[in-house]
Amino acid sequence: MNAKVPDEYMIPIENLMNPRALDFHAASEFIYFADATSYIIGRQKIDGTERDNILKDGIHTVEGIAVDWMGGNLYWTDDGPKKTISVARLEKASQTRKTLIEGKMSHPRAIIFFLVTRWMYWTDWEEDPTESNRGKIKKAWMDGSHHQVFLTSKTVLWPNGLSLDIPQGILYWVDAYYDRIEMVYLNTTERKVVYEGQELNHAFGLCHYKQFLFWNEYRGGSIYKLDQVTKTVTLLRNERPPIFEIRVYDAHQQQGTNACRVNNGGCSSLCLAIPNGRSCGCADDQILDVNNVTCKANPSYVPPPKCQSGEFACKNNRCIQERWKCDGDNDCLDNSDEAPDLCRKHVAPRHYQHTCPADRFKCQNNRCIPLRWLSYPTCFPLTQFTCANGRCININWRCDNDNDCGDNSDEAGCSHSCSSVQFKCNSGRCIPEYWTCDGDNDCGDYSDETHANCTIRGKTPLSWYHLHSQKVFADKRDVCPIND
Repeated sequence: MNAKVPDEYMIPIENLMNPRALDFHAASEFIYFADATSYIIGRQKIDGTERDNILKDGIHTVEGIAVDWMGGNLYWTDDGPKKTISVARLEKASQTRKTLIEGKMSHPRAIIFFLVTRWMYWTDWEEDPTESNRGKIKKAWMDGSHHQVFLTSKTVLWPNGLSLDIPQGILYWVDAYYDRIEMVYLNTTERKVVYEGQELNHAFGLCHYKQFLFWNEYRGGSIYKLDQVTKTVTLLRNERPPIFEIRVYDAHQQQGTNACRVNNGGCSSLCLAIPNGRSCGCADDQILDVNNVTCKANPSYVPPPKCQSGEFACKNNRCIQERWKCDGDNDCLDNSDEAPDLCRKHVAPRHYQHTCPADRFKCQNNRCIPLRWLSYPTCFPLTQFTCANGRCININWRCDNDNDCGDNSDEAGCSHSCSSVQFKCNSGRCIPEYWTCDGDNDCGDYSDETHANCTIRGKTPLSWYHLHSQKVFADKRDVCPIND
């Protein structure tokens, strides 16, 4: 978008093993990326030059990165053992990295800034759909303080990609469990469904340009464009799955100024924008001096262990599970976990050519793999239903009177009776029992809000759109129009 010349394009970033996240810095023309298997954050210019790994040590599973182009910083989420959000300078990243938030998250993923207000937003997804497990969109000041939940509800579980319309103050996100794209106005927290259609199967990345939204499908490898004016969806291309993040490169998006834009805000290391100005920060092994501007060594700093308890430290600084050592598989990617001297020392010779447990298959290279891998199932049989079109859906959605598969194969041969922990709507649809009498039109016909149990519980049905904590909650399949 907005190329300098008509035929300008980005040279691909190649030789990556598992690229998960990316963002760009228009002024320097660098594309920043994270590889979750090589445990690195790197960058490369759009013309293919100056490829470099800027962060290697202490990187685990980076799911999202965001460039603070005003402050010259890079933020990233890490879904590793400690669940962290960190920041570092774009230049000298390894010497300036600082952990802003640690723990208090389930699975942090996409991250984005609203530089007008100096807040950062990120998604935090949960694994299983239960009454207590709810995905969240969280926010905090860009120095990591004021960490709080911005949005959550029973129809948020796997929030993945985020995109921000800065002029309109609209935050978009895509939920891969409920297969929908939603939006929320940041100044009012009014929430609306933008799109939910058969093209959405397991969306991961999300971005926007003008009235267009772009998303990609993790399992299918498809990239789609949604025109929010005409409501038309266009398939742009198919890539080899899985694919993760997507970005629109528009240099015009990165304009403006704040307290960190000039002279790094007077900070000697990290300048972190906050609503009332800026906060200077230092690397994890440093502390701020009394002037709150310069950094000095922290005498009480103890470097964290490179690998956790129960892990094996590879020679390339990667950490793998201890039990993977000497199993015949190159888990370290440099073969240091399979070195003959190591395996002869730590594993008795008669066990080096080891046997596998009863529930494992032994490969010719001595590696043990689960027996279920031999059948190559498309879906997880205990928790998912395989549709006739190959799509995987939650097994609880089978026979719930909704065409979740898109080809109605999940409703074929069903008697449409509900389980003991479900409520049967007048329409025949089954919903979780705990969704009844909560003020939300989950059935679509309000039968979950008007039946006798609601009177017994002393609850009164609310209006058509239930406003709770200034958030409009919509059901999994209620389409709320963009314009009322």
